[in-house]
Amino acid sequence: MTAMSVQCKYNTTARRPRTTINDLPHDVLILIFRDVRQAASLPYAFRGGDRLYLDPWAPYYESVSEHPFPECLASVCSVWRAAMSNVSIFWTRLVIWTGRDPTPLSRIREYLSWSRESLLDIYILRRFSPAIEDTAEKAQMNMILNLLSPSMNRWQLLYMRPLYSSSLPCPGLDLVGRADNLIELILHFVNDDLVTSSNVSSPPANLFDAPKLEQLSMGGVHFREAYVKRATHMPLPPKLTRLGVTGYNSCNAPFPVHELLACITTRMDRLYMVHLDGLQLNCSTHPPAPFDSRHWEADTHFIDMSGDVITEYHRLLQYKLAGEAHYTRCSLPDSLFIVSTPLADACQTYVYGIADPDALLYYLSAGMKLDNTCYSLAIVNCDGLCADVLHKLAKPVSEDAWLCQNAQQLNIAGCTEFSSTDLRAILEARQKANAGAAYAAAVTTITEIYVLNCGELVPEDREWFNENVSIVHWDDWKGGIDYTPDLDGQYDDPWDNIDY
Repeated sequence: MTAMSVQCKYNTTARRPRTTINDLPHDVLILIFRDVRQAASLPYAFRGGDRLYLDPWAPYYESVSEHPFPECLASVCSVWRAAMSNVSIFWTRLVIWTGRDPTPLSRIREYLSWSRESLLDIYILRRFSPAIEDTAEKAQMNMILNLLSPSMNRWQLLYMRPLYSSSLPCPGLDLVGRADNLIELILHFVNDDLVTSSNVSSPPANLFDAPKLEQLSMGGVHFREAYVKRATHMPLPPKLTRLGVTGYNSCNAPFPVHELLACITTRMDRLYMVHLDGLQLNCSTHPPAPFDSRHWEADTHFIDMSGDVITEYHRLLQYKLAGEAHYTRCSLPDSLFIVSTPLADACQTYVYGIADPDALLYYLSAGMKLDNTCYSLAIVNCDGLCADVLHKLAKPVSEDAWLCQNAQQLNIAGCTEFSSTDLRAILEARQKANAGAAYAAAVTTITEIYVLNCGELVPEDREWFNENVSIVHWDDWKGGIDYTPDLDGQYDDPWDNIDY
């Protein structure tokens, strides 16, 4: 081979265009993108027959990415966007940004077109910004909703979280029509700026009909306007199982506890979870009669609520036993008479973020004068859990009554105002009372304790726990009479249902 022929071959190779991923046929690109979609969603699951479907998308609001699938791929180049636009399954989750660098309306139209007739999970989110004002937000939200509303029958999930609560639509007033496939409606906000008046106006004739809706979470002002004041006109959806109501300030028109319950008890046959967060409700001067709560099964989560409201809530439900009761940063009732009134009992009680020892004792006393059936107790990030509180748990408050007298499992996390010796004193006292009982003991023995980030476990207490308690976890140390290291992986995680 001559030098000239070698040079010619070299030049031909150099001139040959490089093959890239964009040179692949569209159908091959789509196969690759399907694999990426699989990684972005929940695992595969069989749903009958031989067809394999993807499980629903993981909730986008649990992610922090500002560049979600599919836009993260479609925005790479026009070739990728063109390939993906032909497959509707890629466009069943629409993430629409507001505020800084908002999603253009033209892009939203493309999403709706490319999704064909598929059901949609829609997230309308605000990009992170240090700005605390946005005068254009409500208009921006209205334009987005006007664009999405013709496809309302395809909505499966609608999650909105703008800066202001006033930027959100109110069902039956701003959100109108039939959403036959809607399962979740989440209307959250950062700042609650809505104010309602005491003026009573006749309900408008508009309806928002969501016959399959299972989860509803929204602000207190809009909830009162949509479902409480207009209960006969627009009742709660018939299949509702989870309800969350957040924020109702005392500067608004009075919102009595019994009006709230009159609304939500209409679905007591299906509701199994109620979240009430920051509702400054009114307790009646002349208390109304309790509701018929025979079919009430819902567990209630109280967050930043007053003890007066919580006590009235339980009274109106006739202190119905619940599976779980959650109290987060809740206060002590103002009235000494109310403090002496029992709370409804629950099989499992969870207390979070309570710094006042008296308030903590109040919520630990739930059911004392009633069933007192609580067998599992979790106390998390409570500075109120101090030595004095634990000492009161270590002795009867009267001849036959103990606080949390039927508790068998105790979870404590992030509480630093007590020592391992204080905790040991409770278990010793209860074991002693149980062992000395001639008949049925007035108090049960705590058999399982799980402690996390609460301080040091001193050696003598660790030795006692190891020899006298069935199962003990204290940070990384595990022990107890019945603890078997070989079965570690087979135990249920004791923190599974606890936020810590």
